[in-house]
Amino acid sequence: MRFFISKMDDYSVVNNKGLALQKWLKDFGHKLLPDELSKDAFIEEVRQKIADLDKQFPRSGLLTLSRTSIDNGLSLYVSIYPIKNPEKTVVRFYIHKVIGDYRFNEKVSIEAQKGGIR
Repeated sequence: MRFFISKMDDYSVVNNKGLALQKWLKDFGHKLLPDELSKDAFIEEVRQKIADLDKQFPRSGLLTLSRTSIDNGLSLYVSIYPIKNPEKTVVRFYIHKVIGDYRFNEKVSIEAQKGGIR
């Protein structure tokens, strides 16, 4: 099963840690994750980045990552915010399951054609 990262929304931040996290996450918007392992690895990489930024900016509040399954498991809502101020969201995004592909078919059905060569 493949996944797609969408709606990478960032909010106005008051410190450099939030800004650094937003800049780092911008590169991942609208990317395809080829399998469940990649999805889980991406979320863990985001958690590791948050931990690194918490060490790099010790004077600002600690950040946390919250994930919630929505749409009967078809999507995952991920939100990153300060532990002490959950209403101050820094970044949020969705990870959606890819449920199918569209492929253009150049074959033309003869029954669908009107007229023809004379």
